[in-house]
Amino acid sequence: MIVMKGKRKGVSMKNKKSWRKHTDIKDVENFLDDQRLEERLGGSFNERKDKDIFVDDKTPDIELSAKISNKKINASQPLRCFQLLQPWTSVPDPITKRNRVRTKEERKSAIRKLIEETKRKNGIVKKKDLISKQSRQITKALKQNVPKRGEFKEDIWENDEKNPLGDGEWLHEETNRHVLKSIGKLKVRPSKTYAKNRSKVLPSGLPATEAPHPGLSYNPSFTDHQDLLTKIAEKEMKLMKEEEHLNRVTSNMFSKVTPEENYNLWMSEMSQGLDKTPGSDDDNGGEYSAINPPTSFLKKKTLKTRRKLKEAKKEAHEKQKLKVEKKKSADIYRLRLMAKEISNKEQKWAAVKEKRQKKKASEVNRTKKLAKRKFEEPDIEFNRPHEIAGNLRALQPEGNILSDRFHSMQKRNILEVTTKQLKCHRRKVKKFFKPGHKVEEPILKK
Repeated sequence: MIVMKGKRKGVSMKNKKSWRKHTDIKDVENFLDDQRLEERLGGSFNERKDKDIFVDDKTPDIELSAKISNKKINASQPLRCFQLLQPWTSVPDPITKRNRVRTKEERKSAIRKLIEETKRKNGIVKKKDLISKQSRQITKALKQNVPKRGEFKEDIWENDEKNPLGDGEWLHEETNRHVLKSIGKLKVRPSKTYAKNRSKVLPSGLPATEAPHPGLSYNPSFTDHQDLLTKIAEKEMKLMKEEEHLNRVTSNMFSKVTPEENYNLWMSEMSQGLDKTPGSDDDNGGEYSAINPPTSFLKKKTLKTRRKLKEAKKEAHEKQKLKVEKKKSADIYRLRLMAKEISNKEQKWAAVKEKRQKKKASEVNRTKKLAKRKFEEPDIEFNRPHEIAGNLRALQPEGNILSDRFHSMQKRNILEVTTKQLKCHRRKVKKFFKPGHKVEEPILKK
């Protein structure tokens, strides 16, 4: 409500401009200014509660020193580094709900969350999640192993120093390596490839040194020695049988022929399909004959033929499309059968996986093929009955320990199988005289 004070002047009030010019609204502006001031100070005093206006006096009767009181006041107040984050006015934000970028978890659909929850229950975890979990466990273990203040677990007077070089910052890297190598404490860090494929490098579970047969003793019992001779004889018989089989299916399968017969057979094979009588080639009177049959413009496709072919192609495409749609509608009634087929496939895959795991476990002690050749068990070194001495003084040693260790490494997949290179392959070098060093024959005669 507008209250007019004093004597009203005689002015025209027929226009809005005159109303704005001659109307006094200072009291309204003062009221609005007071209202905005109250909002900045926390709201109207009539609407605020007592606990927001009044404060309980909790100051002690005993006066504290200025230093302690300032510390308590500062401790109760928020940190100054967060002061810029606080609103500088008590006026509430007119926009209660603001747009913001949703987090990755909020953007996920309900179906994706359900799938991930099902996989998590079944024990299926992503590789990056597994690596993150391992990293967290390692970090947690390192934090737990940090000694507490005043706790001493290591002996500083221990003779075995962890770092024999001390600080060593002023030493060169080559010097440190030389000193560590000399005192026998140089630790070679394996490559990442070796550390990653360690299980593939040494996959064999065979022992480094196998126990020999009891019949190989310098004074064996009769049964052990006969058992050893029986095994050697069976192995030799097997090799002889294989050799006889190869001779039977290769050399003995073909009859021997003389060089003249061999040449005649070769000529007959090479002349197959050729005319035996000479001069039988005819030129057909010198006329030209093409390989492809002659064509005619009368056989050209007309517009009608092309249109019919196009319509037939379109009709076939529509039929195929309709057939696919019918199959889709028919698959709805096959859901139970499809679920059964899926379960059968899963059972089959599980059986195959179990079979592979069993095969992998059984191949731990098997010698693998690391190169072009396969590993063959070396011949067993043995003594005949009349060569057995019965004591170490008169024993005739058989075999070679270096050869035995070499074959053991090949068997345990440490070395690849190779053969002894008897022939030395030398590079063929072409020899010639340089033009400037060539000696002429007349000069040689002189």
